[in-house]
Amino acid sequence: MTQLNLDFDAAPLFDQVSKKGGEADFIIDANSQLNFKVNQGKLESTKVSSTRILGVRVIKDNKVGIAYSESFAPDALKLMLEQAYDNAKVSKEDPEQHIPKQSQHSYEENAETLFKQESQTSEALLNALIQLEGRVLGHDAIESCPYNGLTSSYGARRILSTTGLDLSHHESSCSAYAYALAKLDGKQSMAGTGQVGRDFSGLQLDELAAKVSSMTLDLLPGTPVPTKHYDVIFSRDTLSSVLGLFSTVFSGKTAQDGVSAWGDKVGQQVAHESLQLIDQPLIPEFGYCYFDDEGLATAETHIIRNGVLETMLHNSVTAKALGAKPTGHAVRGPKSSLNVGYHQLTIGAGHITDSILRGGEYLEITNLTGLHSGANTVTGDFSFGGSGFLCRDGVRERAVRGITIAGNFYELLHRIQVGQQPDWDWQRRYCLPDVRFEGLSIAGE
Repeated sequence: MTQLNLDFDAAPLFDQVSKKGGEADFIIDANSQLNFKVNQGKLESTKVSSTRILGVRVIKDNKVGIAYSESFAPDALKLMLEQAYDNAKVSKEDPEQHIPKQSQHSYEENAETLFKQESQTSEALLNALIQLEGRVLGHDAIESCPYNGLTSSYGARRILSTTGLDLSHHESSCSAYAYALAKLDGKQSMAGTGQVGRDFSGLQLDELAAKVSSMTLDLLPGTPVPTKHYDVIFSRDTLSSVLGLFSTVFSGKTAQDGVSAWGDKVGQQVAHESLQLIDQPLIPEFGYCYFDDEGLATAETHIIRNGVLETMLHNSVTAKALGAKPTGHAVRGPKSSLNVGYHQLTIGAGHITDSILRGGEYLEITNLTGLHSGANTVTGDFSFGGSGFLCRDGVRERAVRGITIAGNFYELLHRIQVGQQPDWDWQRRYCLPDVRFEGLSIAGE
């Protein structure tokens, strides 16, 4: 696989827009992927895919039309644009939506950091996954590794418009994950995690196998704790899942739609004063991008500073509707309409030492279930299944399984202690310190 082709002849489409009136922007997505899964030392499935798709958004008379094509033949592209104009005719007026003018980007993408050509052969990648599974299965109590995979992929995006935009981005990734199932004396547990790099050399599969095995075996003797309120420290991966789930609360789109609990709270205290929540799109990790999906420049954005909601995340439409400025958080694909999303969320380092953060009794939660079915992102209420460890003064006293964790996420943000050492989750889109949440309701035995 090589760097992907984003070239096509846009001139005929621009001429067509000029004749029909209005304005338009185009998104080209190109992706190439190789994925393996194994089972008991043998190849279970291989998936090889390569896609290239062009989407168009046209705006005429305050009406928006979207269409796409997987063919780049001139007749197919002409038909795509005609379909977009037809769709615009029957859409509702949307006077807030427009195609941004050419953006001045002072940041230049470091292609060597973001894109690496994979040097390993397909056979070598498959053998590496087989060896990963074998190391995980090298423990008597571990019965199987039912969920595993190794994926090598390349992705690219180009945005261009009749208003002068022409921006592109290329990246590569190689990731591996494994989840193990252990059984012993009538008990069973499952746990897992993964790693990601720009190519295979960025993975440490011996380390991954050891971590998956220990996570699974450590939970095996787990039992419920007594029902009561506990302080909780979520592992970095579980905290990133919870934070991502409730991230719609600071979306300008949900605020515009009237379904955000924080829609009218900009400038107000929404969390403990120690909380600093920042979106940092220009760190070269796996949520990186120097432009959003409208072509607007991205930048470090303080969402919460000292516990105060400083801004919602906006695209140009939500910003105009709510009297704010665009923040570079437009999200749109070739087939989809305009929305809002974050890039790379970080929580700034706090001042609480590890000895204080982990003092006394608390639960360390390493796994959550029922995330989407058990959460109301409008009210903040949640109820998740969980497992982890009952700890005291930084020491794990016993494994815990079969508990339900409930609370209100927005209220909990006022009852936190923030640790001093941020680090990335395994998918490298969240950089978070350990955070201790006070007094969650735990239903156990």
